[in-house]
Amino acid sequence: MDKDKIKIFNNENAGKIFPKLVSISNEKRISLLSNIANWLESSKEENAFEVLKLLTENELVVEGWNADNSIFNLHNLVNYLSIIPNNRVYINWNLFDDVDLVEFTDLCKHFIYFWYPGADDIDIFDETLKWIVSIDHNGYISYIKK
Repeated sequence: MDKDKIKIFNNENAGKIFPKLVSISNEKRISLLSNIANWLESSKEENAFEVLKLLTENELVVEGWNADNSIFNLHNLVNYLSIIPNNRVYINWNLFDDVDLVEFTDLCKHFIYFWYPGADDIDIFDETLKWIVSIDHNGYISYIKK
């Protein structure tokens, strides 16, 4: 995650601590990418661009929802999609070269500090890999579930 986002949070929330993020190791990122590629039945597990392209092609658009809407709520979105996330979720920031692990409740509560419109394309998923929610830089949302 971009460290400037943490600085912005700290500047706007005096006395509060930014939610704990665990930056995922390169080995774990490669493993996650490989598992997603296998789930999508792709043989291109070493190529993050190709795997994410295939993911986009297979995801369903969530009509009527946009993360750039001032009333957007990630918790409500996963409920709407009948997704039950684990306590901790992964955030893929860009082609699996930067993946963080965060408490889902923290991500929901402070979503505006994690995802920035115009700048971020993110994928959110948990260890089960039974679902992936993608939010693009325009706020459009898509998902896939097993």
